[in-house]
Order: sequence, then structure tokens, then C-alpha cells
Amino acid sequence: MPGRSLQMLASISGDSDVFEVGDIGKEIVFVRGDMIFSIRKLVTGNYIDTAALLKNLNLIYSAMADVGKMKEALNLISVSALSGDTKQPINLVLSDGKVILRCSNDYSDSGTEVSANISKETPDIGFFYDVLALIKIFQVLSGKVKIEMDAKGYMLIRTRNEVYFQAPMRPPVKKTKPEKQTKGQGRAKGAEDVKETKEAKEAA
Repeated sequence: MPGRSLQMLASISGDSDVFEVGDIGKEIVFVRGDMIFSIRKLVTGNYIDTAALLKNLNLIYSAMADVGKMKEALNLISVSALSGDTKQPINLVLSDGKVILRCSNDYSDSGTEVSANISKETPDIGFFYDVLALIKIFQVLSGKVKIEMDAKGYMLIRTRNEVYFQAPMRPPVKKTKPEKQTKGQGRAKGAEDVKETKEAKEAA
């Protein structure tokens, strides 16, 4: 569904409003008292079975964290993730009572931490995620959230009433710089070639 339509519905709704929601083919209809609001689908067809997806996740690592502090940390680390020549994934680690966020770009390494109640720590290498995707999720949250991950890094971010899913990214590939030959080495090699040629002529 178009995000702008959902924003419009939210702007004319209150926090205590309760809607009945129906799927009528090409549209989703929201009914509240004497108001009916319909949103045309962008794509029709079968939806992902989210219940089955969540059920198949074997969640191992978890932490409780404050949303406000996570927003600040994500905004801070995003500067490093987005300032290089290409967007870099951020590294997220749960360890020693903290959510640790790190990022390396073409010019620098950076990191920040958020105090959290860790139930199970991740491996030291942690997992990698799209910082912009996480920022979008945390922008609509408040209070405390539970962050959970399985062995492959698939993440669930839970509130009391909502669950958000985030897939991990591949670790960034570090670029290897070719070794540069110094000017001194070049001159030395050239001098040796001249010396060998001169000695060969004298011997002849």
C-alpha cells in the first residue's frame, strides 16, 4: 500500500481509535464508526505468511534497550556508514551489557554503544545490517524494545504490540591496496642496470 495513504489515515486518527479492517480485492478498507477509508493496493496477490516466518526463527541472542538511545546511536553511526564512496553496513554486537555499533568506511573507523540488558551475547564478530533500514524502524518506536537474533543474524525488534523483522547483510569486503614502489627503490634498480652494462662492456 502507498505509505502516503497510511500517513493520511494516521493524521485523521487518534491513538485510542479502533478500526475494523477488510480486504476487498484491490483495496484495503478501514472502518471507524461512521468513517470509511479505503487504500488501493499497489500489488495484489498472496501475502507472506509472517506467522510461519517468525515461527521458524530459532532466536538465540537478545537484549532490552531504550529506543531513544538506540535512535541517537544509529544516527551517529550512520554518518560513518554513509560518508564513504559507497554505503557501508553497520556491525551490531551484543556484549558486556551493551549494544555495540561499529562501522568502517573508506576514510575512518567509528563506534558507539548503548547500555542494555543482555540476555545472551552474540559472537564477537556480531552481525551486519543496513543502517537506514534500522533507523526507519526505530523512528516509529518509543519506550523499550527487545532485540532478538538467530544464529544467522535474522533480527526481530519487539514492542508490546508490534514485531519488526530485519534481515542481515554480508560483511563488507576490505579493499587491499597494491604495494607502491618507492622512488629510491626505482633509482637503485636503474643504477644497478647501468653498472652491470658498464662492467659487461669493459670485460668485452
